[in-house]
Amino acid sequence: SAGLAHEINNPIGIIAARVECMLWEADEQGLSETVRGDLKVIARHADRVARITQGLLSFSRQQAWRLSPVDVNTVVEEALVLVEKQLAREQVTLERDLAPGLPAVLGSANHLQQVLLNLLTNAREAMPEGGRLRVATRRNGGSVEVEVADTGKGIPAGHLSRVFDPFFTTKEKGTGLGLAISYGIVRDHQGTLTVGSREGAGTTFLVTIPAAGEREGRRHG
Repeated sequence: SAGLAHEINNPIGIIAARVECMLWEADEQGLSETVRGDLKVIARHADRVARITQGLLSFSRQQAWRLSPVDVNTVVEEALVLVEKQLAREQVTLERDLAPGLPAVLGSANHLQQVLLNLLTNAREAMPEGGRLRVATRRNGGSVEVEVADTGKGIPAGHLSRVFDPFFTTKEKGTGLGLAISYGIVRDHQGTLTVGSREGAGTTFLVTIPAAGEREGRRHG
């Protein structure tokens, strides 16, 4: 899939650039709104294809991670810094409940932050009229858990079993790869990513990753 994504990426980049030029020329020449509207549709879908191919590259890229002890609370805080201003602008109240003294997990801080950003973005987009977003961490036996819960529109019961499938999305501009990539990252940390939701009442994602000592024990057990 990575090779296919590369093959698609180059021509779609050319198409997007040419359409941008055509839009500029259409404005300059005063072409009809119908023509400009059609060009905007092409530009929008070219952008969507570009985002899908970028997602495919991320999804298929197999990188050797340098594993190191990761403080989950630090990962969460750094992800929240990137989104909290936008949450405030969109009338989303952020609640933190980060347990102190959590054991480290063994993994990649950058990849775990990508997971958190995907979950936080999904939560924000589920609350277009505002709401409450709760982010909590805790220890559960030999694992560390991160919970991201929103009060948004929820996920229909018929869609719950498919939310981690590549390309499955109910969003007009979604690629359907964010949660699939997140699921793979958590799995590669020997963890689990689960979801619970009730339509009209919100959604909760739960990331569970074994603590560093537990992971080593599993490896040698």
